[in-house]
Amino acid sequence: MRNGIWAVAVLVALGATSCGDVCTRIGAATDLLNRKGEGCGGQGKDSYDVAACERGLPKCSPDDVTELNSYAQCLENVPACTSGQELSFGLAKVGCLQPLGRVSLSCLGAMQ
Repeated sequence: MRNGIWAVAVLVALGATSCGDVCTRIGAATDLLNRKGEGCGGQGKDSYDVAACERGLPKCSPDDVTELNSYAQCLENVPACTSGQELSFGLAKVGCLQPLGRVSLSCLGAMQ
């Protein structure tokens, strides 16, 4: 049983760090966030260069990938904006930048 748990943990870790997965997730989360912002007139549309992320991802450590996934998860969890809630929506988006502050400069620089 214990070996089975380790095998699952290794597969999950490999899946979380394989090239492109986190980049695609951030791209999709950014698109979702833009759709959620439509309730406030679509202000502040964001874009994300998935191809640049995928090119730079090999320079990222497993810890960097964990933080990038945390960033994507935060974007996914931002509630949809409704009229009158523009400030709350904007602050929620800004709050999602926090995990990026823990990503190494070599990782972030490689993704530009």
